[in-house]
Amino acid sequence: VFSQDGKYVQSLAQTAPVAVAGKTAQVKLKLVKNYTYSIVFWAQAPAAPYTFTPETATVKVDYKGDANDDSRDAFCQLHTVVVPDAATFNETVYLRRPFAQINFGAVDFAPITELGLAMTSTVAISGLADTYDILNGTVSGNASTDFALTTVPAQLNPAETLVAGGKDYAYVSMNYILAPVNEYDTAGNVVVAQSELANVTATFAYNGKDLKVS
Repeated sequence: VFSQDGKYVQSLAQTAPVAVAGKTAQVKLKLVKNYTYSIVFWAQAPAAPYTFTPETATVKVDYKGDANDDSRDAFCQLHTVVVPDAATFNETVYLRRPFAQINFGAVDFAPITELGLAMTSTVAISGLADTYDILNGTVSGNASTDFALTTVPAQLNPAETLVAGGKDYAYVSMNYILAPVNEYDTAGNVVVAQSELANVTATFAYNGKDLKVS
């Protein structure tokens, strides 16, 4: 939580695990009436490879570890609240994913799985931002992925289908990278869509052989 003049309010910090039910969590704060606060929300899995620093509202990304790791998913939001002159009040805040999801799919993946062959994959990407400033909505840094070959999460294949260009594919690679931040209106619609080009090389391996796609 930050004061209306931009100072970190340490006494209101809450960094302990919070129970989530149905994609919803409740956070309670004691705030001063008729005052404006900026509240930074960051939600991640307990073992996710991110370092969140409350004092600066920044997130550092570690691109080492396993590829296709769904626990890398995380969500955040910067919310400005004007405290009413009331004993209690409630507000709903929607968190959004600050990542691009880099996906690869295949139309002929089923024969491999039917033979009992384990398919693993990874991606190599350079020039990535690895720091996210939630207060300012900016990303920075120059990092590269160092993911290890791993299997695609079971819930994605074949339970979910990757749709691209109106065609269905099976997931063979799924990874999150930090991306430029879109701007939204109060209704949650994108008003400014940020974009960035990156060179991506994917490696797929099964039956002792590798295949690279760029």
